[in-house]
Amino acid sequence: MKELRAQGIGFDRIAVRLKEEGIPTRTGKPWHGVVINRILTGKGRA
Repeated sequence: MKELRAQGIGFDRIAVRLKEEGIPTRTGKPWHGVVINRILTGKGRA
């Protein structure tokens, strides 16, 4: 995630990329841009 964000890729596109690569979330729910944002910025719970 950090690498993709450093490349200027938006949070929603990072979520799509993770889904395409089959990388699961810890809860098994789909990735969303807002979750990526929270993980990378440390704001709120992810």
